[in-house]
Amino acid sequence: MEPFEIEITGVNYELLPLTNESYEVYEAGNLLGTVKPNVTNLGVIWVSGDGITADFAAQIGELIEEHDM
Repeated sequence: MEPFEIEITGVNYELLPLTNESYEVYEAGNLLGTVKPNVTNLGVIWVSGDGITADFAAQIGELIEEHDM
């Protein structure tokens, strides 16, 4: 997959898809962290082991899902 951009509260982020269903998240060329889907019985929860908060990972994940539709 090719990199793509999303916008959250007026800020553009570039997402670089990785081979393991994870995405690197960049702001102005700076790596913020990586998000990935965690599939549970309740659905998909987007998580990050980096400095990205759970709420921000969820917002990014929603936009990734919209982009992939």
